[in-house]
Amino acid sequence: MTTFLIIILVIVSSNISYSQSQDSLLQVKTAHVQYLDSLIKSFNPQEREDFLTYTAKTDNYNTHLFRVINYNRSKFKDDILPGFSKSVFPMAILVPLSTFTYGRIYNKTFDENTGYLLAASEVTNFILTYSAKLLLKEPRPYEVLVGTNKYTNLPLDPFAFPSAHTSFAFTLATTFALRYSKYPQVYVPMYIWGILVAYSRPYLGVHYPVDVLGGMVIAAVSSVLTYSLRSPLLKFKNHLFAENKQNEGSIKGGVVTIFAASLLVSELLTAYVLPDSPLLVSIMPSSKDNRGVNLALNYRF
Repeated sequence: MTTFLIIILVIVSSNISYSQSQDSLLQVKTAHVQYLDSLIKSFNPQEREDFLTYTAKTDNYNTHLFRVINYNRSKFKDDILPGFSKSVFPMAILVPLSTFTYGRIYNKTFDENTGYLLAASEVTNFILTYSAKLLLKEPRPYEVLVGTNKYTNLPLDPFAFPSAHTSFAFTLATTFALRYSKYPQVYVPMYIWGILVAYSRPYLGVHYPVDVLGGMVIAAVSSVLTYSLRSPLLKFKNHLFAENKQNEGSIKGGVVTIFAASLLVSELLTAYVLPDSPLLVSIMPSSKDNRGVNLALNYRF
């Protein structure tokens, strides 16, 4: 019995020592990573260029391009790019809602239907984007690469591929390009906004370039798929509202005003009303069931 107790004590003490050594190693590793991180961020332009040249020998093209975008900082980009990035999700709500409402109030059925189809495209995009995220579970670059300039606000979810911000921005632009194909003055400003959003994601340290490209592809698929199903979707809408409206009454250039007003409201909202993103939405795989997800809404007062 005494021998048995001695053996148990030896095993327990060994586990404690192992745990303490693991904690010590983790602390050393964390301190080392933090030191390298601060060192790389302190590089002057020439040192940064030399570092990029050196890492290009071992990095793949995706990682190297990420570093090029993320390391080339400027005060101008620091000031404007977060605003474009934060405008996406308010825009995803404001643009379809305002386009639909305007068209319905002023009997512009084509524009009313555009808002409706945009909402349908965004739902499709959401399903495809977050299904891919939860399936692939690709970590974000700031979690993998030392020296990444990371944006201070937390992202929507922990996964990189594909970029949801990019996919939503390009879903909006592509839907309007399909609906107003003869009027580039409508969709070109939207694509410019989408490109700025796409560029901002690697710059802010939350996405690789391939994540951005994946978001563009998913946006194209979502928009084209919804547009190809517009006839049954519009029939369903007529049935839902007990009416028989035709797909007509375009305001053409007026949708540019709606887009510009929505962008302005989004910028003001994120800059002054919610400057530090007190609302945090987290989409994570379920800890209890791998087949499900956890959706958490937290508001910091």
